[in-house]
Amino acid sequence: AFNRGTHMEEHLHHLPNLLVLAGTVLLFGGAAFASPFLGRRLLRLADDGARDAAVFDAFLAVMAMAGLVLAFSLVQADGNLRTDDSHIGREASAIVAADRALQRIGLPGTQAARGMLSDFVQSQLRDEWPMLAEHGRDARTDRQYGAMSGAVSRLEPQSPRQQVVYAELIKAVDAISDAREALVEDAGMHL
Repeated sequence: AFNRGTHMEEHLHHLPNLLVLAGTVLLFGGAAFASPFLGRRLLRLADDGARDAAVFDAFLAVMAMAGLVLAFSLVQADGNLRTDDSHIGREASAIVAADRALQRIGLPGTQAARGMLSDFVQSQLRDEWPMLAEHGRDARTDRQYGAMSGAVSRLEPQSPRQQVVYAELIKAVDAISDAREALVEDAGMHL
């Protein structure tokens, strides 16, 4: 039953927003208009103006609560979007910092590492981001990151300047990993 519920939730998330809104309005509006007729026909209730007014007041209260839930949901979705945007921004900054450090360090193997960084970014955009919609991660992107990280760790800085740049490079590569993991985790919860 849990898997069926998860599947239904994923299906509902893929529906267009306008369709969800129209379906909700039709369902609740139809229920509100049909309930007096169904009550008279099925339950054989007599016409009672006071009861009808009380039912209408209850309906208004339910609709007000639905409006509050909708407003809360919109605020939550906006917060989630801002969080994800922050993760993407931090990752992009770390990628730029890693590329700049690779350009400045001046060691053999940096061009290959830059190519691997580029391959990782391309794989992430092409392969992993579409998988985030399905709450998954891409194995090819994992391999690209591992290759790039391995190439960086094999660099051997000699001079004090290279060691400083190398420390910045390691920090940037770690920041890329942290931001990527945060994005993948968010995809499992709300992205």
